[in-house]
Amino acid sequence: MSQDRYFVMEAVDTERIPEKRCKVKEGLRQLDPIIEEMRRDAQLMDERGTVPHQHVEALRRIGYPAWNVPEEYGGKGMPLSAWLQGQERLAQANPSVALGIGWHMGTLHDLAWNRP
Repeated sequence: MSQDRYFVMEAVDTERIPEKRCKVKEGLRQLDPIIEEMRRDAQLMDERGTVPHQHVEALRRIGYPAWNVPEEYGGKGMPLSAWLQGQERLAQANPSVALGIGWHMGTLHDLAWNRP
């Protein structure tokens, strides 16, 4: 797949496509309580060297790992910009969680958009 086509596939104007804007806003809103909990726990988790399984599970429950999976494969089909906004917010709360789930989602994103 050419880089030009890749860019076009990702360039979703959520201002001109209301249903995408609503989906993105709802998704980001669902992250808020998880992010607050992650902020409260981040330092303690780092000090103990523990994996914050409860945060990853909370993200899974709201479907966050499927944000960048196309709808035809059962995902949310969110634009790349939405996923990046989510990742930025997660990273501000707990970089370890954002990094871990970001690796997973980055791989899925690449597979989804570069499939044969």
